[in-house]
Amino acid sequence: MPSQQEWRAEYIDLCSHRLSEFQIKLLEHGPQSLSQSWLLQAMHQDWKRIKGIPPDPEPPDCSSSLKEWEQSIKKYEDLPPRPEEEIYDTINDPYGGY
Repeated sequence: MPSQQEWRAEYIDLCSHRLSEFQIKLLEHGPQSLSQSWLLQAMHQDWKRIKGIPPDPEPPDCSSSLKEWEQSIKKYEDLPPRPEEEIYDTINDPYGGY
């Protein structure tokens, strides 16, 4: 993968006929704000498309649902209480059952 300066110079050579003066300046000097970095990223993706470099893979889906979580904790519901834990009811509850 080429360095930052290499792809930028190559992109200017490939697309100078359709780049604005602002875009060329951005490629030569780098972004000065967040919105300029977005524009630079779009140009980088365009350069990768022109060169035939495949896009970056999607990140893995690490999300889960409440239903999956509830199913994962069912195995703990039927376990007997540990001996060191006291089971409180309304009579021996130190807070009076509240």
